[in-house]
Amino acid sequence: MKNPGKNLLNSNLGFTLIEIIVVIVIIGILLGIAYPFFATWLANINVQTVSRQVQLDLMWAKAEAISLNSNVVMVVNAVGGPGGCAVSGGSYTIFADNGAGGGTAGDNIQNGTEPTLKTVILPATGGPCVNTSQGQLIGFTSRGLPLSGMTPFLDANGNQIVGSISIASTKTTEKFTTSIKVAGSITTQAQ
Repeated sequence: MKNPGKNLLNSNLGFTLIEIIVVIVIIGILLGIAYPFFATWLANINVQTVSRQVQLDLMWAKAEAISLNSNVVMVVNAVGGPGGCAVSGGSYTIFADNGAGGGTAGDNIQNGTEPTLKTVILPATGGPCVNTSQGQLIGFTSRGLPLSGMTPFLDANGNQIVGSISIASTKTTEKFTTSIKVAGSITTQAQ
């Protein structure tokens, strides 16, 4: 009588070392081809994420201005040049310009003890960078309208806007611009 377990031990089931090496080489080649595409895709996702965050923070600042019944200002510390990103990083701070603690209300400068509502610091290594169209100051009045010192201009699509923030990256050509229109609406578009 034959022993079924002994047959399995002596059979040639499995892979040879050469077959395993060939599979590993093929996987390595595929990863080498896919990595640059994945890195670009990831950089694009980072730019989109930061752009959405800027848009949401501007919407939040507008709502806070109405809720607090005072001006709310976003001060942007841009790092990129007019054409895009020279380096990564940048930040912005949102504060209530309400004259608290001896500050001057409505001067668009954080003085006295006017409260900082939010501070956002962008990643400094290979991440998105922030740029503004006019100065470093964007904000809203207690009625949710853009600050009076913001001069209207036409964007690339012919819309009359009072300010914009561009988000780009040193790793991709993808660029998004968040704009504030004269009536206070906030939009983000790919450039």
